[in-house]
Amino acid sequence: MKFNIPNFISGIIVTVLGLFFLILSFGIKTNSNDIFNASFMPKVYTTLIILFGISIIINSFKDKINHQTLKEYKGPILTMLLVTIYVIVIPILGYYLSTIIMIFAFLFIVKFENRVLLVLTPFIASALIYAVFEILLQVPIPKGSLF
Repeated sequence: MKFNIPNFISGIIVTVLGLFFLILSFGIKTNSNDIFNASFMPKVYTTLIILFGISIIINSFKDKINHQTLKEYKGPILTMLLVTIYVIVIPILGYYLSTIIMIFAFLFIVKFENRVLLVLTPFIASALIYAVFEILLQVPIPKGSLF
């Protein structure tokens, strides 16, 4: 049986990571017994990730030939590396500085051409996150150990 091996492996990785984070989401402590508590959205998102992973696995059997070259994998690999570094750096630099750097680097990786938006987007995104979470919802955001 022939199938698209890179897509199959990606689907397995996405599904396993989704299952791992779904299990972790059951450990989120909440103050209420409501359905819509702090663990609700992580459970929804991880369930969606698992479903997407399964669909990637299924589609890997439909597309039998890998049409992508090694050069086309550069963007996704750099993005995964960037997200991994981002998650590691958040406790050190704090959420806001890490997010600004990560969004800027991601826009640079995908060759975003509008230089004004390339500079403004990370700051606007961080300001919106600050307004929604810190001010409106009063949810503390990690500040980092350096600051």
